[in-house]
Amino acid sequence: MKRLVIAAAAFACAAAQADYSHTTYTGSDTNLKTLTVETDGKFVLGTGDYSNSEWDWTKERVYDGVTELQNGDEVVQRWFEPGWVHGPDDCNWAGYQTQSPVVVTHISFITRHDEYAERARGCRFEGANTADFSDAVALYTVPADADVETLKAGWVEIDIDESTLLNTPFTYLRVVADDEFCGNFIEAEFYGKTWAEATSEAPSAAPQNFTLASAGYDADTVTLAWEIPGFSCMSTRVFRATAPGGPFTTIVATLPSTTATCTDSLARTPGVAYYYCARFLNVKDAAELAGPVSATQEHRHYAEIAYDWTTMTPIAQAEWNADGASRAFDNDTTTFPDLNASTDDLKKLFKVGVDLGAEYVVTGFKVYPRTNNSLGERANGAYLAGSSDASDMANLSWAANPVALSPEMAGIAASEETWYAFSTTNHTPCRFIYLMKPTSSDFYGNVAELKLYGYPQSNVATVLLAPENAAAEWHGTRAVITWAASPNAASYKVERSSDGGATWPVLAEGIADTTYTDRPTKTTSISYIYRVASVDNSGNLAYTDCIVPVGELTAPGMTITVY
Repeated sequence: MKRLVIAAAAFACAAAQADYSHTTYTGSDTNLKTLTVETDGKFVLGTGDYSNSEWDWTKERVYDGVTELQNGDEVVQRWFEPGWVHGPDDCNWAGYQTQSPVVVTHISFITRHDEYAERARGCRFEGANTADFSDAVALYTVPADADVETLKAGWVEIDIDESTLLNTPFTYLRVVADDEFCGNFIEAEFYGKTWAEATSEAPSAAPQNFTLASAGYDADTVTLAWEIPGFSCMSTRVFRATAPGGPFTTIVATLPSTTATCTDSLARTPGVAYYYCARFLNVKDAAELAGPVSATQEHRHYAEIAYDWTTMTPIAQAEWNADGASRAFDNDTTTFPDLNASTDDLKKLFKVGVDLGAEYVVTGFKVYPRTNNSLGERANGAYLAGSSDASDMANLSWAANPVALSPEMAGIAASEETWYAFSTTNHTPCRFIYLMKPTSSDFYGNVAELKLYGYPQSNVATVLLAPENAAAEWHGTRAVITWAASPNAASYKVERSSDGGATWPVLAEGIADTTYTDRPTKTTSISYIYRVASVDNSGNLAYTDCIVPVGELTAPGMTITVY
């Protein structure tokens, strides 16, 4: 909880003659009620609407600017009861939403002028950035021993030290009652300034520890997290791209700076890598003041490779048990093929697999081992392999084995009925995928079910990707930039920055080759960085990250500083 400075004289004494008709606040900050968001012509949020009751205690009373009404010959106080009115579940509140984040610097309130003024004790004035106030911060709490005569006397003025709240902007404000008293507030007013007024400079640093908090194999939901800034900041903006250097699109434009997580839900293309970054922002006079960009996080989407075992082509290296391979794909955990490692009996299954019909990159797999007779541990030692050569389907020679895609499985228990997940280390695209055991292994394998995860190789070619393996090297007075060809690229563009990436003048575009030589003409000390973009036939771009040249520029009177 942040330290709040309360006006020292707030409860020291009561005014000799109170004026209930208007607030006594004389500060220069704005009444934040003027910055409210209206819905259906109303701006007040909250609970406890008693407009049809005898007393008409509706929540609008606390912000309507009216302290008393003339009812015939009687002056009637106009209050709202935000608290424990009819039972313990009736702790009500009255508040509103502002058009943009605000800093609260002052609170004014006036309670009933009679013996019921004491009901304001324990009530809280809160700020939040969610409509349900689940992240509420208490700005001020009326002391439990507040002097009743002072409360009855008129407006109470509470100053809040602005410097303690510069890192806490709010978009929702309210008064909420204690669970013991009703509140009986006639009026409550929040004063302050917009966040843009309070923070007139660009944020000083990028989001720290920007990480991929969670993302499953086949989850379309990715959650990102970072640290809440320890400096003045209005909001956070999060970006996504399909190339490490962009172009980036905004996925969340204005997260409150007190929020340090973001969930991106997107129907993803398996095999495509998605890149994320974020930056803090302030706004002044409608102009955005952007801070530095965070580190980039990559998430490549994988999905379960679907196949129908009733129509697929199972692969079994066997002469007498051709249907054995389908047992690993029949969704029945009680059936299993053997992966016999014996070299003297070629009639047993050396490998089982599936023809995927096209080349896939397999990034992981799950196995369900044999469960009857506690023989699950027999699966240990098996590994995933692949090939795109149809002759491997029937080849009985171990010399013609497909390429290994994963290490040998280990850690499978004898009798634990569960799926075991493993990752592959070789991402060579393959059409035929096998589960097999080396000849040196013991036992038969006995894998009841096999699930594959990855993506079709064709998916990668449908997305414009940034050039990979991009690099730059000084050769005397020349910078030679090289890169690997990118799928789906019609040409390439090279850009150079001499101001740390703030601007990127184009050096050349329409490049058909995968190399470019730059000859800088400046002779003063300067730092250069480069980036390369793939360009498709529609003019779309996919940039690499910044490329820092290696080596040293040797032109007379000119030095290169590594950026």
